[in-house]
Amino acid sequence: MLQATINGIVLGGAYALVSIGFIVLFNNTRFFNFAHGDFLTIGAYLGYTFTMLWHLPWYLGLLLVAVAMAVIGLGTELLTRPAVRRRALLVGAIATLGLGLVVRAVIQLVWGPQDKNMDVLVKRPAIHVFGAALDYQQLIILVVTVVVVLGLWLLYRYTFVGLVLRATADDPTAAQIMGVNTARVVKASFAGSAVLAGVAGALLAPSFFVSLLLGYVIVFKAMVGTMVGGFGSLVGAVVGSLVVGVLEVNAAYLIDPDYRNIAVYGLVILLFIVRPAGLFGTRLVEKV
Repeated sequence: MLQATINGIVLGGAYALVSIGFIVLFNNTRFFNFAHGDFLTIGAYLGYTFTMLWHLPWYLGLLLVAVAMAVIGLGTELLTRPAVRRRALLVGAIATLGLGLVVRAVIQLVWGPQDKNMDVLVKRPAIHVFGAALDYQQLIILVVTVVVVLGLWLLYRYTFVGLVLRATADDPTAAQIMGVNTARVVKASFAGSAVLAGVAGALLAPSFFVSLLLGYVIVFKAMVGTMVGGFGSLVGAVVGSLVVGVLEVNAAYLIDPDYRNIAVYGLVILLFIVRPAGLFGTRLVEKV
């Protein structure tokens, strides 16, 4: 039970990276990137290339994944810039859906249709905590998640950049009138969102097959975590993702592996009945 819970926390931490990337982009742009799962997939393939084919150290491989994904994120912003400026969500959704198809086609051309096996990033004996084993792959995921969450919390709470991000998220028009360069905020949001998705994919790749379906498998669970926590809340995205990870692994351990998805999506249905806004979400009221 303890082992399953620890494994669930680690998995939930990876989900949290994906959820945070999605929320950061949405809060600052009100834009849905439907290629987010494909970004996770290409991050996994890049991680496989850098560590398995090029035999680079794992930390350098992750750094290169982050750099490559930042470039892809900026390219996505360039592609969807008119839709973002006009808040044309439907047009932007269609654009990112098309981008996802292009990403998958490019992956097939470069890496082929066959699934890839990726070794763990660090081959060392597992660490035992209260009788539960914690391998170095899991430790890396936990450390990266903690660093990202803590870094974002400090950024938003104690820095001028965080103030700019909050102002842009609350009212981009007013922020622009006050002198905020909202275009830079949007670019940084796209880049940061893509980096988090790609790094999460590279970190999760050793635990899954590196395949075209990897992004879909992970991003749907991450979105469940986002909805459980409350859409738009960074804290909710982290807490909700951890809840989903723990529930998923414990359902597989205590009941049956076939019930892990039933438990996760059943939680969403129950939450929508009891608290539609999520654990940390607030119900928006518009006066007319």
